[in-house]
Amino acid sequence: MKLLKKLGLLASGAGAAGTALAAPPDVTALTGAVDFSTVTAGIMTVAGSVIGVYIVVKAAQFIIARVKGA
Repeated sequence: MKLLKKLGLLASGAGAAGTALAAPPDVTALTGAVDFSTVTAGIMTVAGSVIGVYIVVKAAQFIIARVKGA
């Protein structure tokens, strides 16, 4: 009896998954209305700032190491 219940659950799950994967929903109306250009520009600005700070810190460490070594 348990085996038949398991098989029934597997068969019903496979049927539901088959219909769900048959036709994906159309979301072009949602994705087409969003403009990511400003977000991309903001992310690139922050990334550039972080890289600038990293370069300044590494340069300061290099100079301090040279002064201590002299």
